[in-house]
Amino acid sequence: MFLLEESIRNLSGKAFRGFIRRQTSSRTKAIGLGLLATVILQSSSAVSLMVLAFTGAGIMSTISAIGVVMGASLGTTISTWLIATAGFKFKIELLSLPFIGIGGLGLLFFGNTASRWVNISRLLVGFGFLFMGLDYMKQGVESWTSGVDVAFLKDLPGIVYFLFGIVLTALIHSSTASIVIILSSVYSGVISFEPACLIIVGINIGATITVLIGSINGVASKKKVAFSHLFFKIVTALVVLPLLPLLIRLINSGFGLSGDPVYALACFHTLFNLIGLVVFFPLIGVLARILDKMFREQPVFVSRFIQAAPAEVPEAAITALQNEVRYLIRLCLEHNLRHFMFDPAPILPDLKDTGGALIPVAKETLPEQYGRIKLLQEQIFKYGAAIQKHELNEQEAGELSRALHAVRYAVAAAKSVKDIRHNLDEIDDETDNAIYLTFRKRLLAFATEISSILQQESTAGLMERLYAAGNKLREQDRGFIDNITGQLNAGRITGLELSGLLSVNRGLTLAGRQMILAVKDLVLSEQDVRAYDTLDA
Repeated sequence: MFLLEESIRNLSGKAFRGFIRRQTSSRTKAIGLGLLATVILQSSSAVSLMVLAFTGAGIMSTISAIGVVMGASLGTTISTWLIATAGFKFKIELLSLPFIGIGGLGLLFFGNTASRWVNISRLLVGFGFLFMGLDYMKQGVESWTSGVDVAFLKDLPGIVYFLFGIVLTALIHSSTASIVIILSSVYSGVISFEPACLIIVGINIGATITVLIGSINGVASKKKVAFSHLFFKIVTALVVLPLLPLLIRLINSGFGLSGDPVYALACFHTLFNLIGLVVFFPLIGVLARILDKMFREQPVFVSRFIQAAPAEVPEAAITALQNEVRYLIRLCLEHNLRHFMFDPAPILPDLKDTGGALIPVAKETLPEQYGRIKLLQEQIFKYGAAIQKHELNEQEAGELSRALHAVRYAVAAAKSVKDIRHNLDEIDDETDNAIYLTFRKRLLAFATEISSILQQESTAGLMERLYAAGNKLREQDRGFIDNITGQLNAGRITGLELSGLLSVNRGLTLAGRQMILAVKDLVLSEQDVRAYDTLDA
């Protein structure tokens, strides 16, 4: 199963993961996507763990994630039907050695050449071992039952079968493998159909362990997905268990499967998850709101987004990094506004972290805030280096490069203002205060425009707005120098005051220029970036 999951995941590539990211705009689509993805990957755990990555990156909502997980639960029942059909109705052991042999030869010949052919070979080997293992389990159970009196099983209470299913799946981390074992036991007569249904209910709950482990030390959004999976299975079990006698009668008599316990068990597995889906579908929004109250993000990291997305999934990782850079730019704007005695909250764009909570304006001192900016810069660069270790296409590589350039410019803008702090402290007489008010008005207008640009959803006109903001900076710089020179000639300021005021103007202008370059690299496409650079040359 490991070979199967790894090879299919590698063969599916970025296009398949991108498909998951895009096709979750509604609950119905999310459920359908989870079902389809699990049918293809043959692993609901793999799909659920991928969902954790995308929700952690902030590109899949909690409601959509719950829908995908519910669809994956139904999709995994396809495996049961395949095993019940191929494993017990046909002599699949005849296929095992040819698959292993062909796949093994492929690994020998293509091991160091073509990765696609290597994964196809691994896929064949995985199928071969799956078929062989299934045959061995069938033979092993049949041999065991021939020498062991299993009459004691009939006297065990139903709760034991239920708990056995939970523990078995929690230990081997594969509901499909657990179901193979139970189907083998039912096929060989070790366990009858009715108690096997209780084990299936336990297996479905035990399957949540993998996702719960994957959410450990994760952000709130990942915990929401993991516990939604657990709640879904537990509530489904509570609904199905009282209906168990009715369902067993329906399967045996209504569907006519009393003489085929293997197919009957596969049918029960599907009905179990289908009932859960029907019960939970109208409650997805309610569950999401309950989980939002249960799990609120407690900021532990300086970063707000990248700690939630594994670097091994480039689509999710790059989106998380871009969100982190947007947060860094806001943090640097916040820092610069506070240096000029502004309250940043009404000016800057609202940003939400991966848990959906608004990111508040910082309450720390200015030196502490600048230290946080530097630490965040370090974390982003480390994360970017981790992403670069994985295979990226041309578009992803370009997006990553531009985002990292944006980090450098944004931090440089914060440093440019930090470096003129002592000059600002020296502005104390009436003339200087009038000039200081001019500086404040310039910064307020600039920050308001940058904030508006960051909040604009469409890219239409962004390049022109950024270029206009840069032109305005140049005009303000030239206008200030002309004005201050005239005041010096008129004797209204001294040479010493002139030096400090020129330093503030230079720092403010440079910070604005650097901030525009940061926003340019974050929000513009590669084509627009080239066009902007041509205009700005």
